[in-house]
Formats: sequence, C-alpha cells, structure tokens
Amino acid sequence: DSMVYDKATEWKVFETEGPCVAFTVAGNTVWKATADKVSTVHVKSGKFKVYPMLGKTAASGVTAMATDASGRPWIGTPEGVVVYNKGTFALYSTENGLCGNKVNAILAAPDRTVWVGTDKGASAYRNGSFESYTKEHGLRGDRVQAIAVDHRGAIWLGTNNGISVYSGGAWTSHSMDNGLSWNDTKALAFDPRKKQMWAAVGDEDVNCYDGKKWKVYMAVQQGITCIMVDTQSRVWFGSTETLLKFNGEEWLTDPQRIGVPAKLVSQMHRDKAGNLWFASENGVIYLKNPYPF
Repeated sequence: DSMVYDKATEWKVFETEGPCVAFTVAGNTVWKATADKVSTVHVKSGKFKVYPMLGKTAASGVTAMATDASGRPWIGTPEGVVVYNKGTFALYSTENGLCGNKVNAILAAPDRTVWVGTDKGASAYRNGSFESYTKEHGLRGDRVQAIAVDHRGAIWLGTNNGISVYSGGAWTSHSMDNGLSWNDTKALAFDPRKKQMWAAVGDEDVNCYDGKKWKVYMAVQQGITCIMVDTQSRVWFGSTETLLKFNGEEWLTDPQRIGVPAKLVSQMHRDKAGNLWFASENGVIYLKNPYPF
C-alpha cells in the first residue's frame, strides 16, 4: 500500500507554534488554530497573520473549523461559533440561536447548510438563522461530537449516546441496540466511493456501516480524534498517539509506509482534488494527492 511509485510523496508543513488543534482551507488561505491563538497563511505567498482575538472572542480553546460554500471560515470555540466574513468576525451563541456555546464539531454540507455540534445539541444554519435539534427532537444524545454527510445528503450526528441520522425531516438511530460496539461516538467519515460510513466509538473501536449492517473492529487504536477517507477508499485515523491507515486488509502505522510525518493528529480533510490535509503536532501538513491515477 506504499504511496511511493516513481517518486517520493510530496508534502509540506504550514507550521504552528505548538500542536495544531483545528484548521480549514478557504481558497488559498489556510486557517489554523493552536491552544491559544488562530493564524492564517497564504498557500502561495507564505504571507501570514496571527489572531489572538476573533473580534471580541478569545482565539483560545478552538475545537473545530470548516469553510462554507461562500468561502467563509467557521471557527468553533467555548463561547460559540465565530464566522469570518470580509475582514469581520461575527459570534453566534445561545443569544442568537445556537443551541449551546461549547462547540465540538462543524460541517459545511453540500446543500449550503452549516451544522454545528455542541454540548447541548446540534444547530443547522440555513437562510440566515439557526434551527436546533436536541434529544427532544430525536437526537440520541445532546453532546454532539462528530458530524458527517452521506451520498444522499443525510446528516449523521455522532453523540455521546449513539448516532442519529437526519434526512428529509425524519430521524433514524444507530446504537448498541442495532450494531454499534459502543454508543459514545468520537468521529465520523463517509466513503462516497464504497458508500460506507466509518465511526470511531468507545475508547478504541472502529465501526463501519455499509447501508445494511455494522462491521466492528475491536481495539484498533486509543484516542481516535478524526477519520478521513481518501480517493482510493483508504481510511485514515488521527489520534492522540499516532496516524493510522486502513487499506482494507491491514492497519498501517509505519510512517514510512503511510508517507506523512505526523503522530498527534486532531483533524483531517480531503479536498476536491484528492489532496490530503492533516492537523499535526507541528502544524498543518499538506500531502499532494497520493493516488492521482
């Protein structure tokens, strides 16, 4: 499964002072967060800027980032979600529609809806306002820790008590009652090529749903924080200890075979060109599409 064919893998690092906890790519600008600040760097020019504050909100404790269809970065903080638009930061909190201030996950969906997962439910931003969902509406648990979208546009919400799927105004659920090995869901990612949903559950399990049933992989890796699927359906798992890749047959941890110099990985992203991005202990790592065929 080595990605080295006729030349070495092409990667570069957009450095941070300390471990990168979240990032997003907005056009030619990489937004990245450490424990106490947010910074940006232009991919081509290298020009950078540091933000100790996001408007009136402290740029510390950032947990998640995403870029919406309009190119606006969304930044999850303990005080709500901050949106950057044309030089201005706007904070959305419980005071203006968000269901909870402590943000855990953000997803910019293809239908232009932005989903924000918090400790008190999930809020969907549509047409200038939020609509919120909690256990009362059908969520398995109020602490939403991961969000993904499948090929049908259904939104999968990983909670501390199972997975809830929102589609066409209706809810369905996945839990230990119908196939999960644990209810506490830490990360989600969808493989559009094989139409499979991957979930990190419990302390170290990985589960995979093929549309009919869950396949369980026990005791894979402690502390999984994020999942990403590349263009060839290799599944990447970031954790607090190592970067792991599953090629369908074996679980790879050898950095030489994986081709990415990272251990502590908190967020990952595959862009439209198949390039892979990783938030690591040294910054944001960019890996040019390792499967360009």
